[in-house]
Amino acid sequence: MDIRDRIRSRIRDTVDADEIREKVEDAVKAAKNAVDKDEIEAEIEDAVRASLKNVTIRGVDERTYDEFSKTIRLASLSMGEAVTKMMQDVMKDFDDVFPELSAKNLKFLVKKDRIKVSSYGTISISRKDLVDADKRVRFRHIDELVFEDDVTSDLFSTYVDSISHCETVRVPSVLPKLLIYSKISHANNIEIYEVSDEEQ
Repeated sequence: MDIRDRIRSRIRDTVDADEIREKVEDAVKAAKNAVDKDEIEAEIEDAVRASLKNVTIRGVDERTYDEFSKTIRLASLSMGEAVTKMMQDVMKDFDDVFPELSAKNLKFLVKKDRIKVSSYGTISISRKDLVDADKRVRFRHIDELVFEDDVTSDLFSTYVDSISHCETVRVPSVLPKLLIYSKISHANNIEIYEVSDEEQ
């Protein structure tokens, strides 16, 4: 039964012209909304599809591909989702993933607004250190990295790009926990030490 038949069956026994008009308008609105919803969903699907790119990757080791494919299926991911996530992670930490590549040969990848501090025993970073650097800093492979109690959450958010592969990272309690955890990966120990309001 199409929409017209439904309208007719609803108003067949009605004699009031205003009531008929109202019922027809309600039925038309309901039908229009159903069409609009389908159209909107179709437009969303088209937009998502247009933002994705189909690619062919040559030279992938077959055994590695098979193992990777099984792993992502267990994680309920598609190949596209997994590869996109991996590419994003590699671009964040390109220097760590490909340490043998020379930055001189890859000038297009060197970010001028970012510096890297790497391979130290113990270092302590103050508010002044971050402000003087005036660049986003990536901390890597440090035994003990300490942020002094004058480092505010604004400074930490603005100047600390990321922290990874550090044995111990000590941060003041004035920094929000989720901000701290969002910047740190592959650290054996994260210590949040108490700072009194008077020290700030």
